[in-house]
Amino acid sequence: MAGCPSWGISSRVLCTNQGHCCCQGCADCSTVPANATTSSALPSLKSFGHNVALELCTAVDDEFRLSQHEKSAICASSVSLATLWEQLTRACDDPAFLSVASGVRSEFSGVSSLSFSAELLRTSGSQRFGFGCRDVPADDGDALMVAGISRGGCVEAWNDECARQRTPWKRLLLCSVVLSVNGVAGDCARMRNELSASTHAVLIACNPPSLHEALLMLRAVQTAALVPSGSAFWAAHTARGTARTD
Repeated sequence: MAGCPSWGISSRVLCTNQGHCCCQGCADCSTVPANATTSSALPSLKSFGHNVALELCTAVDDEFRLSQHEKSAICASSVSLATLWEQLTRACDDPAFLSVASGVRSEFSGVSSLSFSAELLRTSGSQRFGFGCRDVPADDGDALMVAGISRGGCVEAWNDECARQRTPWKRLLLCSVVLSVNGVAGDCARMRNELSASTHAVLIACNPPSLHEALLMLRAVQTAALVPSGSAFWAAHTARGTARTD
C-alpha cells in the first residue's frame, strides 16, 4: 500500500502544523514520521488501511442493518448516504478492501430481506425519478437493482423524508432490488417502461440485508451473471411477480 486508500472514510489526515491534508508523509505528518524507514512504516500503513476499510464496512453494514427493522430510528440522510455509496463503489474493486469485507459478519447476512413500498412523485415526464437501474436476471424472476442515486432527485427526496420520519427501512439504498413498479413485476423491460411512462411510481423493493449481499449484487451486475435463487435476498417476495421461464 503506497499512500492512503482513496476510498476510505478516514483516509485523509491533517498535517499537525500546516493544517492541510497530507497523504505523502512529511516532517509534520502524523501518518508517517519523517525519520521512519520504509520497512518500519509499512506495518503501520497496512494497519491504517485495514482500519479504514473496516470503518467503511461497518458504516455500510449499519445502514443495511437498519433497513431490516420496522422500528423508528435515527438514520442517514441523502447527503450522508451519497458519500457512503461513493466510497463503497470506489472500494469494491480493491482487493485489500474486499479482503477486509469478507471477514465482516452481520446478524442479517444470508437471510430473506424485508420488503417495503416507496412512493415517488415527479411533476412531469421530463423530470427524472433520480436513480439508475441495472437489470438483475434471477431464477425467481427478473428485478431491477438500484445502481446509483442522482443528487436532487425524487429518490433523494424520499430518503430525506424517511430520515425525518425516522423510518430507515423505507429508504431506497444502493443495491436495493425493485420487484415491481405500479404492480408490473418480473420483467425488467416492462418495469422500465412503466417508470418512463409514469409521474407517480409505487415501488415494491428490498434492501440488501448486509454488506455481503450488496457486494454480491455489485459483482453480479459487473459480470452480467444470473443470480441463483439461493443468493437472491428478495426471493421470498417475488410471488407478486412472474418467475423466469428461460
